[in-house]
Amino acid sequence: MADYVLEVENVDKVYGQGETSVQALRNISFRVRKGEFMLIVGSSGSGKSTLLNMIGLLDRPTKGKVIIDGIDTSTLNDNQLSTFRNSKLGFIFQFSNLLSDLTVLENVILPRKIQGTLENAEEEARTLLRTVGLESQMHKFANKISGGQAQRVAITRALINKPTIVLADEPTGNLDSLSAETTVHLLKSLNRKLNQTFIVVTHDSPQFGDVDKVVTLKDGKIVEGELEASMI
Repeated sequence: MADYVLEVENVDKVYGQGETSVQALRNISFRVRKGEFMLIVGSSGSGKSTLLNMIGLLDRPTKGKVIIDGIDTSTLNDNQLSTFRNSKLGFIFQFSNLLSDLTVLENVILPRKIQGTLENAEEEARTLLRTVGLESQMHKFANKISGGQAQRVAITRALINKPTIVLADEPTGNLDSLSAETTVHLLKSLNRKLNQTFIVVTHDSPQFGDVDKVVTLKDGKIVEGELEASMI
């Protein structure tokens, strides 16, 4: 049986009610295996961010299910959902969102502090920072490093809880071309080295080269011909 870490089943998302309602997602279904690198692509307003919010458990579907590691998340209450999100998901955003009054190392450890699982956290953070080439930067304050370095810190922070899935929302969107290329290379390297599942929303899919799956959205639906490819 396939080792699926994510199953999105017939997901709809409607905002508002009555005549003012807007259907942002329509009958979205796909599955992702452990260790796959998947892109979500589409033009502005296609539903990419809404879909990422559903997968990231930041919002609930109007209809359908999001199943992560075999758990139907629609059965969880808000507190359970928050705990589940913190343990199962890592997030990378367009802006690194580091805390400037903390060092690089402290920023990486922060999710473990929030989760209350600090045992071996510093050692593991140091190891990850060495893996992404930031060993010499770990004691610098976050506002004293470059944008490309800050995004590498954000990637490391997303990995510290050993998440089932890392979700990245336009992770290269705020970077110059060289830093963007470095970030893409790093994400794909970590995908292979750690067998880490990545789901990336991007408007620039060519820069990622070959990936395991691509889900293309248009008007809240998976584009005809992409559904089958995304289920492989």
